[in-house]
Amino acid sequence: MAEISLRTRELINAKEKHTVVKPRGGVVTAISDRKIRNKWIEIICDLMSPMKRDKYTGLPHWDIMAAAWTAGLRQLWIDWGRSAKPVTTDKFWIDSIVPLGLVSQFDNAPESTKPLYETWLWSPTERKHFFIAYNDDATDEDLRAMNTLVEKQDTKERLYLVPGKQYDYEKDITISNDTLVKINDPTQIVNPRFDKPVVLAKYTEPIITGLPEKLTDYREVNSFDPAAFRLFRQREESSPSMHPAAGGYYSVLCDNGVFFGAKYEILDSGLFD
Repeated sequence: MAEISLRTRELINAKEKHTVVKPRGGVVTAISDRKIRNKWIEIICDLMSPMKRDKYTGLPHWDIMAAAWTAGLRQLWIDWGRSAKPVTTDKFWIDSIVPLGLVSQFDNAPESTKPLYETWLWSPTERKHFFIAYNDDATDEDLRAMNTLVEKQDTKERLYLVPGKQYDYEKDITISNDTLVKINDPTQIVNPRFDKPVVLAKYTEPIITGLPEKLTDYREVNSFDPAAFRLFRQREESSPSMHPAAGGYYSVLCDNGVFFGAKYEILDSGLFD
């Protein structure tokens, strides 16, 4: 079982030696139940420690988790991670977290009957810009395949990186038009529907037909300076704290429903550290 975030806008990002093509419905990340439980264990045992908790006051039930934290609990978590033969995630949860009595005080996930502690804490921004689908039949191997970029080449031997899997949700007749409009609206929060899992069979090879051609057309109309791109990347990589006004993509551009991050420019080289 997993929660899978999907793109709701097509994005084409031209690199120097390859092009990243991110189609609508392409998998951004697939988060397994085990990863979800491990994250909750980390939150309760480590992030709620006095030296860290003030950074996470926006987490739901922060006060309950902070009150339940002890130094001994954090040490158990540290020892668990260091053990040569650690117990399973579920056993650690049952032995060390459940007895605290705090998860019984948690709410359910938004618009759901699923306990909050069994779900990933997606931010409001993520729930606006991605479609979070629930899956209940994928294996760990399936999820690993989803969490990879795949190399593809066209007939002109151009190299593209595409997501491992895509769910073409716009063609899924089980999703109403009203819901599709909401999913594709970046101003609307769409919470995961745990009562409507999207089965593994609906995740297929990504469809990128037409997107590379759109990129080619776009670059012919909008000058793309490879030399400026190389210089920008070199300076960006050597200057992690670079001031954003120094250059980069323009704000992502939209053309006929496709978003492009393909135009780079050095605006002020003096702003590089």
